[in-house]
Amino acid sequence: MFLDHLERYASSLGPAQQLQPKVAAALAAIETDFPTRDRYLQFARDADEASVHTRA
Repeated sequence: MFLDHLERYASSLGPAQQLQPKVAAALAAIETDFPTRDRYLQFARDADEASVHTRA
């Protein structure tokens, strides 16, 4: 899973970067991607590793 990488990248974006139109649009698309969110949560609930469970 790439969650660590994605979390590090997202946290590295400063406020000025987040307000750039392309970045803001990409973040908004991620924020409203409910089908992907639901698939991830289902995966996390079924995962055997505790580290995956704690992210859900």
